[in-house]
Amino acid sequence: MQINASTSNLMATSTPYYPKDAFSINSGASHHLTGNVQLFDQGSLVNFNDTLKVGNAYDMNIVARGSISHRRNLTLPDVRYVPGLGVNVVSVALLDAMDYDVLFSMHGCLVKERLGGEVVGKATLLDGLYMVDYLRIPLDRSCLPDYETVEAALRLW
Repeated sequence: MQINASTSNLMATSTPYYPKDAFSINSGASHHLTGNVQLFDQGSLVNFNDTLKVGNAYDMNIVARGSISHRRNLTLPDVRYVPGLGVNVVSVALLDAMDYDVLFSMHGCLVKERLGGEVVGKATLLDGLYMVDYLRIPLDRSCLPDYETVEAALRLW
């Protein structure tokens, strides 16, 4: 709750609170990204050398990648660590590559498994950003489906 006071009136507004380390779901991101090294699981970071081109065509260095799973509302593999990046984002493109669908609505979005339809994540639209309430992607999930997954999908047809 935020209270704005002036001499003539009081106005109270209530907006959902998201901590500084919260993630947003981003359709323009090529990778899952964070600038906060403390979010990663201990021992999961692997050195990685790549470049990220951000919106203003500025290059930032990706120095490592790892997983995040110790937080109660977020389990996410293959997150890139970009020192100095001031936001935490989940890539819609990578979710799609891992066989998840992201369904957007007026108030938020859902992340669902493509084959089983299980809801694995939810985000709330806040000030133009889809802020993650929870997202649970298994750490062994890769961007390319394994042979058994592809075969199971083909059997559906």
